[in-house]
Amino acid sequence: MRKGDGVDACDTSSPDALQDCGPLPSGTSGLHSQDAGDAHFGRRAADSGEAQQPAAGPMAAARAARMQAAAMAERETSLSLSRRLRPALSWLKHASTLQPWPVIKSSVPLADVSLLFLGKENPLRLPLVRLVTFPLFEWFMLLVIFANCITLAMDTNQPGLMDTAKGHALRISNYLFIGIFMVECACKIVAYGLVLVPHTYLRDGWNILDFIVVISGILDLAGLGNYSAVRCLRVLRPLRVVTKIEALRLIVQALMKSLPMLVDVCVLAAFYYTIFGITCLQLFMGELKGRCATPDFSNATIGPDDVYSGVTYNVPEDNQQPLSQVCKGPAGLSITWTQDHVTGLPVSSAANGGWSHVGGISWGFACPYEPTDNPNFPNYPHGQFCVPWGNPGIGGYWNFDNILMSWVSIYQHMAVNDWSFIMYATQGALSWWTWLLHVTAVILGCFFLVNLTLAVIFMAFNQHYSPNGSTNEHDAASVVDDISTRMDSIFEHIQPTGVDKFDLSSPAGDAGGKSQEYIPVHQGWLRERWQCCRDLCYLFQGCKVFEITTVTVIVLNAISLALTWYNMPQTLADATTYANYVFTFYFVAEMVLKLTGLGMRAYVSDGYNIFDGVVTIVGLLEVTMSLVPGTTSPSGGAMSAFRAFRLLRIFRLARSWKSLNRVVNILASSVESMSWLTVLLFLFLFIAGLLGMQFFGFKLDSCVVDGAQQMCPPGLDFSECPSHWNCYVECNATVALTWYPFPGSPYGDQAYCEVFPRGSSIGLPGVEYLAQVGKPETYTVNYDNIYQSILSVFVILTQDDYTINMFEMSLLSPGPWISILFTILVMIAGIYIVINLFLAILLSNLDAENLPDSTSSSGRHDIDVANVLVRPELDQLLNTCPPGHNQSLIKTDSAITSSVAASHEMCIGGINGSAWMPVELQHKLSTDPAKCGYKVVQDARAQFGRKNDNGLLSGWGRLHQGQVVPLPQSMLTHVPSLGPDDDITYSGGKGTGTPRLMQADLSAQLGSAICGSFALGGMHRSLASVSSGGSRTEMSQLIKSGRSLVSVGNPPWQGSGGDAQPMRAARPDMLVSGEAAKVTPPGLDNLQGRSLYLLGPRNRLRAWLARLVDHTWFEYATLAIIVGSCVALCFDDITVAPGSIKAEVLHGLNIAFTAIFGTEAFMKIIVAGLAFNGSDSYLRSPWNCLDMIVVVVGVLVLALENVMNSDYIVWLRAMRAFRLLRPMKHNKSNEGLRVVVLCILGAVPAILEVILVASLFYFIFAVLGVFLLAGKLFYCADSSGSLMDPYYYLPPGQNINRTWCEVPGGVQTITNAVYYDELGVALPPYTLQVSWGAHGNLNRFDNVLMSLWVLFQMASLENWSGIMYEAMATTSIDEQPVENSNAAMGLYFIIFIIVCVYFVLNMVIGVSIDRFDKLKKASSGRSVLLTESQHEWLNTQRMMAATEIKRKYAVPCVRWRQWCYHLVLSSYFENLITLVILLNILTMFLPHASAKGNDVWEDALSSLNAGFTGLFISEMLLKWAGIGFCTYFQDGWCQFDFVVVVVSVAGVLTDYLSSASLTFVPLLRVLRVLRIVKLIPKAKGLRMLMMTLLWTLPAFLNVTSVVVLVMFIYSIIGMNLFGAVKLGENLDRNGNFQTFPTSMLLLFRMIVGENWNGVMLDCMVTTECVEVINTVMLSNGTTVWAGTYFDPNDTNSLSALPVGSTFNRCSPNGTVTILYFCSYMLIMVFLLIQLVIAIILENCEMQSKKENYRFGIQGCYLPMHLHSCLLAVSLLKSAMDFLVP
Repeated sequence: MRKGDGVDACDTSSPDALQDCGPLPSGTSGLHSQDAGDAHFGRRAADSGEAQQPAAGPMAAARAARMQAAAMAERETSLSLSRRLRPALSWLKHASTLQPWPVIKSSVPLADVSLLFLGKENPLRLPLVRLVTFPLFEWFMLLVIFANCITLAMDTNQPGLMDTAKGHALRISNYLFIGIFMVECACKIVAYGLVLVPHTYLRDGWNILDFIVVISGILDLAGLGNYSAVRCLRVLRPLRVVTKIEALRLIVQALMKSLPMLVDVCVLAAFYYTIFGITCLQLFMGELKGRCATPDFSNATIGPDDVYSGVTYNVPEDNQQPLSQVCKGPAGLSITWTQDHVTGLPVSSAANGGWSHVGGISWGFACPYEPTDNPNFPNYPHGQFCVPWGNPGIGGYWNFDNILMSWVSIYQHMAVNDWSFIMYATQGALSWWTWLLHVTAVILGCFFLVNLTLAVIFMAFNQHYSPNGSTNEHDAASVVDDISTRMDSIFEHIQPTGVDKFDLSSPAGDAGGKSQEYIPVHQGWLRERWQCCRDLCYLFQGCKVFEITTVTVIVLNAISLALTWYNMPQTLADATTYANYVFTFYFVAEMVLKLTGLGMRAYVSDGYNIFDGVVTIVGLLEVTMSLVPGTTSPSGGAMSAFRAFRLLRIFRLARSWKSLNRVVNILASSVESMSWLTVLLFLFLFIAGLLGMQFFGFKLDSCVVDGAQQMCPPGLDFSECPSHWNCYVECNATVALTWYPFPGSPYGDQAYCEVFPRGSSIGLPGVEYLAQVGKPETYTVNYDNIYQSILSVFVILTQDDYTINMFEMSLLSPGPWISILFTILVMIAGIYIVINLFLAILLSNLDAENLPDSTSSSGRHDIDVANVLVRPELDQLLNTCPPGHNQSLIKTDSAITSSVAASHEMCIGGINGSAWMPVELQHKLSTDPAKCGYKVVQDARAQFGRKNDNGLLSGWGRLHQGQVVPLPQSMLTHVPSLGPDDDITYSGGKGTGTPRLMQADLSAQLGSAICGSFALGGMHRSLASVSSGGSRTEMSQLIKSGRSLVSVGNPPWQGSGGDAQPMRAARPDMLVSGEAAKVTPPGLDNLQGRSLYLLGPRNRLRAWLARLVDHTWFEYATLAIIVGSCVALCFDDITVAPGSIKAEVLHGLNIAFTAIFGTEAFMKIIVAGLAFNGSDSYLRSPWNCLDMIVVVVGVLVLALENVMNSDYIVWLRAMRAFRLLRPMKHNKSNEGLRVVVLCILGAVPAILEVILVASLFYFIFAVLGVFLLAGKLFYCADSSGSLMDPYYYLPPGQNINRTWCEVPGGVQTITNAVYYDELGVALPPYTLQVSWGAHGNLNRFDNVLMSLWVLFQMASLENWSGIMYEAMATTSIDEQPVENSNAAMGLYFIIFIIVCVYFVLNMVIGVSIDRFDKLKKASSGRSVLLTESQHEWLNTQRMMAATEIKRKYAVPCVRWRQWCYHLVLSSYFENLITLVILLNILTMFLPHASAKGNDVWEDALSSLNAGFTGLFISEMLLKWAGIGFCTYFQDGWCQFDFVVVVVSVAGVLTDYLSSASLTFVPLLRVLRVLRIVKLIPKAKGLRMLMMTLLWTLPAFLNVTSVVVLVMFIYSIIGMNLFGAVKLGENLDRNGNFQTFPTSMLLLFRMIVGENWNGVMLDCMVTTECVEVINTVMLSNGTTVWAGTYFDPNDTNSLSALPVGSTFNRCSPNGTVTILYFCSYMLIMVFLLIQLVIAIILENCEMQSKKENYRFGIQGCYLPMHLHSCLLAVSLLKSAMDFLVP
């Protein structure tokens, strides 16, 4: 269209006009299909040849685009349909074809003879072979297996099930399936043979499983035993289906191949469990039984000496709970009670000063033994004393009484579930310092061992898994399909005849080089108007305005959906309903508009359009149903939840939002693999669920009434009794058929005595009298049916309260160890293998997303270059190498060549051995290497010319960026002459001339890099001296002083951090020699302006202060003062009494520190100016702003604490914790801290992108939760706050509702019960106190914010299952929840966990790990979590580990010493010592608590210990004689053996000296466990993993420093905010914020997710939280005892108390509490702790490439220094007599 023509707003006739309307839809480019009719019409018009005038305007362009796209859409749709149907058709053809016998004979491996007499051509065997190889036969068997799984799922342990019609049908189906399996087994045995030769039946693993299933079924049918548990093995047969689905097969194969790599991890786990199991066994065996008890004098008597005898102790009910406090003393059984002559009350010897404990918390927990008259205190009235009662935990399972229970408790530490309660128990029983042992067990188990398992699985899975992998078997059909697919892809790009491709860059399309225009055809008026309408719709749907409008409507729709909460105003509810109608009709209009403009084919070709259409149709259906009377209201119901699906439209923003698009693409690329992994997870859940049904089905219930038993009464069959039998108590004939009092009965403490069999007369023989006292309490986590069983197994996999569930099942099930083994095995297989695959797949997809497009060609080119560079040197080395070394070189030369080609960084010597050159000179060398005339320049170019991840050349490629880079040593032999116009530019300016370069000879190369271990300039002289007769000591010192091979350092004028500093007047000789450039420090010349408008740059005071604050000692003094202020904050806790000496000292220190910090800030302000003195002004630095905030806060606290209530300034006091951030300012002393912080800051942007996507998913589930559960978690409770079951209070079929519960006065009269109404017995009326509400339950879905908060808690997988089971009991709004009344609601939570935790949250973790890996690659392959010195140390350790140099001891001259020498160095002796250590370990497993006091048993263990000690002494003496006494102590492991011997001898002496009363005896016994460490050098796999853990220590310590800093800050803030909060169920005396140590331990618990949300809820207490701290006698004579709590809203009661007698222990603010805990979890768990995974993954990958470090580090090889490497090794070998493997 010409520019003069009229153009509308959306003109598409030209590219310029198109910009006004935005890009046309993707259908215009041929990517989306259009209407086929338009295409046909366009072709007919083009063929008619009618002469028409060219059409002008946007309508013609739009119509041409529509027609062109319609043709493309028709062709693409048909091809796509063909491609989708072809595999299915091919499979059907292949499956239905019975292959001829010659084909089967040649393709299927068969034994020559089957069953010893049936040959391949045998007429009986031949048809069976054809049958079992028929594909449809295999699929038929899979169908049978699937049907069998359904019947197994229906077969439960319900009592009497087999007597019902369902049971009979299941029994018959069992016979049928066993028969089919037997026939299959017989056919395969005849066809393949049994077992004797290869390719027979039992040589296949799946067939072995089938054979076991068949045999067990035969035994079951024969009645030879109960093999019902073995029948569950049949459910493993569905796993065979994975071989038919390629995606699932690839995952399973990769998983199976990764299992062998876990053997070393299992060895390390055994090492971990052995050490900690034996240690805890020796320390805590039988020590956790103490409980505080109250003395009982009811049966005591007083002797003549006023001494009580027969005093008993009663443990209060609170101390009988599983989590009750364990005590150490005073021992009640050793207390003497006497009668006081004045009061006549009993007095204990402890109260008279006969007992006291020293050491405070380091001693253990002492019961409050002093008597009191306050009934609120536990020591009322006579005190409490420690007596043996039982082990803590459910059923007493938290103990270390034997090695098995010790291992179970250690497993809790590794799985970080309820481990803190065990720690608190040991602290109370022994000492507070036992936390060191437990925290160490958690760190090594949870952070190292578990993550090491993840790393091994990830590496092995990545190695064997490829999403695009192909099958190993290809038949002709698959080849044909592949060819057809390729042909289709070719034909897709061929332009059909008669259809012109529309080009948006010109007014008309261009085909065949000719410009053709759209030629309209004359047609009817109605059709023409329709076509114009479609053209307008086409233009409008592609307009930017329409797109922006749609996005705006989507956002408004999301907001309107979020504006829904429980009990919202009706006006707002109506407004949101009408808004929902408007949005629905808009989306319908959008769909109609797109369908009209694009056509059906083009519309459905876009996945977003399909999704929009489905959601729109569902929304329209919902609106229609809401408008129909009698249907579900729009404010509730499951149908209204579909409105939230419209929120998924937000992801359409990914089309224009690049970062979101990238994250969504990664998620989409993982969907397929994750979907199949979810299928695999479901199979695992199904199998484990069936096993759980078999073991625990209908067995996890019990009666809550004392003395009651579950039974089906006589005279009733199973159909008349409930599935879970009711509870009955025995009664007698005197109360038969009457109500009688029975305490504990749910029917108002009364029971009705029935006569069974019913209808029998009273007094007849055989009649039983029973009274029903309620239903049994069925445990929430049960296995009664397949759905509940899968839910229970899924809860176990999330590790949510698995210990409670496991121990509860141990108490309720017949065998206690069955539940423990079942739970632990399910967790090991499910969590550490299957669940870890979610993260492994995400990480692999992230790696795949980052791969370059063309790696094959570049990789091939690099290998060719490497062959040219390395091959001559390797050939020369093979010729000059000493005998015995060339074979190893021959084996590794190809690997070295490949690794040189794959190198991504330049490896040279250390900074001291580096040479530096100007930019232009290096650029000249890089651009014109021919001038050099030396091949070494080409070698250097090949090594430097590598591309990093950012697409930039590392090394030489950086020359184009104007950087000065290290010059390779090989280039120092020659320097080309520069032309007269070639200026030399350094980093700081220009110079002329050519710098003089050092000449590099072989000795210099040897000194700069000896095998990559040394970077000392004079090393060649030292080696020469040693080789010419130097001593062994000199060489040893030389080796110990070695440095890392790779010291890819920064230029000398750069710091270790890598931040380049400007260099002034840099001299060439400084660059060449590596001399450090002296950068002028900021001094007086940097002073700008007038400070505070008073002091100029030359002011003496300002100049003196500038020199002072820039002095090094000033920095160190400031740092010391900061540390001192932080220490002072640790002591300022809630225990500090006002007016005490401690309080005065802390107040004085606070004033002093505030004054010092203020003075420092004032001095720096004078020097730099406040804010307007240039970029160096004080407030221009963020660190200075932080210092100013600290000063201002300190001043405000000092000013306000004397004039205001301390509760009002608690926020300011908490802000003092920001002092702890000031040490980060001093980088020189916190280098490790700095590198971690920089790494985190570098990863934050990428993590925030993924968190944004994750928040969208969470928002969607939050809105769904509001629609499904808003207002449904309120319930009616009795006086105890328990949920009321309508079974006991209402007639059958009725439920409790809010109206029934909210009666006047809160007292309800009960006259009905389901059981007795069905029986026809009237229930005597009784009253009950009832109330309706949430009853303290804050985990509700009443609005979107609460829903998001609850979902965030659930994402941590802590205490989430309780929320799920509460939701499964919901009915409707204002209706009482009933157990399992809404069981399908569990699917909502399972889907949330899978999608938002295993998928989205793992995506956040994966992106963070991937980002850290990218930062590592960007830093030339070195870890970003290590400092320079740590990096050098780690490289040295890795290289030394790779060399594997072994020491050779000198052979003694004396004959008997020679015998000892050969003995101790023989492999037989090593194996013998290993066997002795293993036997010693077994003896250390033998002690148990029940054998305490058994002298025979203890003497036997002591004798065994002495015997093993003697063997270790003999080993030591033999080594002394064999290798020499002095040589013995020069070996590190021998020194350790000597320590073990000394400790063992000390332990034996203490055992036989009967000094068990000494406090250090348990410690000496614990030290015996050091003998296990001797296994490390003897086990290769264990040694490798221990080396990996050693390599992780530097980075782990750096991360730990940041973790401790954050914990420190949050600890101080928590002490100020929650130190005074009332203690509760989770915020108890052990875990609280009252002191700094307990606060730090509590925060460490939260890091591993140990009940963190329970602590948060306790910190949000706002009722009954005002404590009376002093006993008060009111004016009316009422005594208010200390320890009484009042509600803060109870102003009447509080006003009656005197001022100062109460203490507010309420939460400061609920919102602040949520922000505190949630922010801590986000920072620690989702950011910092993930660094541990990244560290272990990195080091595991390094360890797996250990063989590649033979001559280099980090995959970087030094072909130019191989001569030096071999020469150095040769010198070392000759001088020190080393053996090189």
